[in-house]
Amino acid sequence: MLKKQRTRFLIGLFVVLSLWLLRPTTTVYAAVCSSTGSGSWATPGTWSGCGGGIPQNNDDVIINAGHVVTVNGNSNNLASLTVNGTLNIGNDNTARTVTVSGPVTINSGGTLQVPGSSNTTHSLLIGGNLLNEGSFNARTDGDSYITVTFNGTSNQLVSGSGVVYQFNMVTLNNTGAAGNNILEVTAPQFSPPKVGFLTLTSGIIKFSGIYTLSNVLFAAAPPITINSNSGVWLNNPSVAIGVEAAGALTLNGSLQITQGVYNAGFVANDHLRYGNGATLIIEGGVLRVAGFLRPDSVTNALNFTMSGGELLLSTATSDSSATDSGSFDISAAASSFSMSGGQIIIQRENGSALGFDYRNVAGTTNVTGGTVQFGTNLSPAGETYLIGQAAGPTSVLPSVVLHGPNPPVVTLQTAAIIQGSLTINSGTTFNANGHAITISGDWTNDGSFSSGTQTTTFAGATPQTLSGSSVTGFSTLTINNGATVIIPATNIPTAAAAVNNNGTLQQTRPVNGANVSFLTISTDRYRGVDIDTTGSAANLGDVTVSIRGNSGLTCPNTAGPSPIYAHRCFDITPTNQGAAVVTLWVTTAEHTMIPTVSELAPYRFNAGTWEQLPGIVTGSGSNNYAFAIGNTSGFSEFLVGSVFFTPTAVTLGQMGVATGNSLLWVGAAAFLLLITAFWLRRAVESKP
Repeated sequence: MLKKQRTRFLIGLFVVLSLWLLRPTTTVYAAVCSSTGSGSWATPGTWSGCGGGIPQNNDDVIINAGHVVTVNGNSNNLASLTVNGTLNIGNDNTARTVTVSGPVTINSGGTLQVPGSSNTTHSLLIGGNLLNEGSFNARTDGDSYITVTFNGTSNQLVSGSGVVYQFNMVTLNNTGAAGNNILEVTAPQFSPPKVGFLTLTSGIIKFSGIYTLSNVLFAAAPPITINSNSGVWLNNPSVAIGVEAAGALTLNGSLQITQGVYNAGFVANDHLRYGNGATLIIEGGVLRVAGFLRPDSVTNALNFTMSGGELLLSTATSDSSATDSGSFDISAAASSFSMSGGQIIIQRENGSALGFDYRNVAGTTNVTGGTVQFGTNLSPAGETYLIGQAAGPTSVLPSVVLHGPNPPVVTLQTAAIIQGSLTINSGTTFNANGHAITISGDWTNDGSFSSGTQTTTFAGATPQTLSGSSVTGFSTLTINNGATVIIPATNIPTAAAAVNNNGTLQQTRPVNGANVSFLTISTDRYRGVDIDTTGSAANLGDVTVSIRGNSGLTCPNTAGPSPIYAHRCFDITPTNQGAAVVTLWVTTAEHTMIPTVSELAPYRFNAGTWEQLPGIVTGSGSNNYAFAIGNTSGFSEFLVGSVFFTPTAVTLGQMGVATGNSLLWVGAAAFLLLITAFWLRRAVESKP
């Protein structure tokens, strides 16, 4: 009995399931709704393909050519909107909203507009691209408008060659991920209201193309804030964003200038402030700020990148209240500073005696080019610009230019690292104020340099030139290991305290029947080489002298076991060969390990070997010893080593030695010989 009941149950269940599986089904697809003629949006008879109704969610809508459709109610969320005829948004003073999650396309001959009789503001929400090949008019008259909101989740584009591209207010609320949230305007026509048209909620607006735009950007009243998830990007040479109303602009997101001009502020306290993590990129064009580029808080980090263009700061009168900031102010070590080109120009000084004009303490720096310029043709006369905050950390700068014609004074308030060149123009003054300077580029002084008691260090990876019409008076001059500094033939610099040549000093001067000194930076601190052709009347032409020293030195063509030799290597290269008397100078510190000068002798590398040359002490000055070599007309590499130990040669081409007066490579050779002799004598004296 139970078995029969179970069988009947299973058969019944099978029948029910079969009937359910065989039931009629209806699949709902999004419709393509096309206008059938002119009429109202909310009238079913206006449409075909909508299943007898009006456009629904996810429908694609087409306004056909010759048809005029008027939106008289809010639309559903459309998948796309294509206008070949005319679409009027609004029929009276009741605000209407059209929402499109995808693209809006206005083809040639098509028109999307607000009727002039509407007398209110309507809304168009676009989640995709806006392509206009016809006419787009969101501002028909003084009181009939359409506000367009771009609310996509990925990059959006405003494009097309439409003859009318008239916007009213624009809101950007693109929620795409960073780099995929850009609204780019490339249309040849783009005409928003003159006085503020943009609301940035989320996303980056990028002005590209060739249209002219000189409007004020933001619709909100100042102060203006660019949110952390928002940004402005100028990429159009004809765009010159108008000056916002008085007040500060705060950058929490990104501002990028590739082409065009962005004007920020009217008066001195109209600063461009930045929040923590903000990004400023200048690739070209101009960013002009009435006040400063400064942090909202000294702990705020800025990501600064500049590869071209111009950042013009402090164009308005000085701000005497700015005691804690400067015109260009990167105040947090967590910041990054990358510069490969362009100019940072500071037009006016900070009006506060407690403030400064340039501070950059970014912990991450990468400087391969670019300039910071103090002063312009429009600067008041007698401006004093301050670098760094008093008693603050070292400031990093690109190349530095002091600009006339209203000669400024630039004064250091802290140590400075110049990762480029320094140009002190005529009439201007650079005051180190006793603070250390490290420079990796050229030094040109046509004005005035005041050192105080400090050290200037040349640390370039490529040869650096020290030049100018003025004599530069250093306190302590240091050449880093690996650096080469080329000294001019005239206006030779001086050093009041010391010269530490751990790299290479080089100078080229003509020698023609005269006694010429090379690399004599200080007669009692650093003397180089004297070449005298008075007796022979020889014309050596332009002669280049290079001296390497003082520490970590290995002279060329020496190999172990090398002798102890003075920490100077000499190289003399004349244009013409000729007889000369050469005097080499060596400082006391360079041969302190060999106290007896007579135990040193000069060596010259000749024909693959080091040969000892006759050397006599011709004199000594304060902190200097001189060695003279005569009867030599062959010029090569020289060093000063011990008279008891000849250096081991590596390789070098043969050199000829002529009779008569010879080129004197005294300094280097003498110093090296003294050191070797000292250790040799110590070794002999220690034997039983």
